[in-house]
Amino acid sequence: MHLREARPDELLSVSELTALAFEHYPLFEGIARGERNERGVDKAMLAMQRAETGLFMRYQVCLVGTREDGEIIAAALIESPYKKATTRWQYLRCGGLPFITKVGIAKLRRFVSLAGETTRFIEKHYPNSWYVDTLAVDPRLQGQRLGSQMINEGIVPFIAERGGGILTLTTNTEINAAFYLQNGFTQADVSHITRKDISLQNWTFVREIASATYPASLA
Repeated sequence: MHLREARPDELLSVSELTALAFEHYPLFEGIARGERNERGVDKAMLAMQRAETGLFMRYQVCLVGTREDGEIIAAALIESPYKKATTRWQYLRCGGLPFITKVGIAKLRRFVSLAGETTRFIEKHYPNSWYVDTLAVDPRLQGQRLGSQMINEGIVPFIAERGGGILTLTTNTEINAAFYLQNGFTQADVSHITRKDISLQNWTFVREIASATYPASLA
């Protein structure tokens, strides 16, 4: 797998990948509407991931893993502590309005509230950390250690070449929690998030990354 930063023209490919990978993820429960495009991707999930991916491509960091033929099979969206936090206006500019139109204001508010709760521990204890918002692998290829490769050969070197620091992330499934423990992360917190119609287990993980002294290969 070749690892690099995504190009703007790859927005749709990355968005479809993340939409398929996260369609049944607990945090996104209720987003999928059942209406699919010609590639079998739920249109509401795609609208959400397209806005999120576009935001990271333009204002933060988007890394991809590709086959030799260029097909994108893994992706990571990362918040950098050296870049300004994104705004709601930027989100709308990057495609947030079609997502709102598909799911409605009520579901959007519910999702924003839940997402904000999942990162509260990080915001309090690791405010200047790198943050992995999304790590996705093509569902057809999961179980082939592509996620581990994305972390250890993509994300970690990218951060190391930029001075290192603390890498943080959250997850809402036990299988993912075990995966991050196997890939050098330490569990910093676990909490239970409850709303009227949803209940989430939320794990927070951290990993310290040393600064690299070799030239950047993903710059």
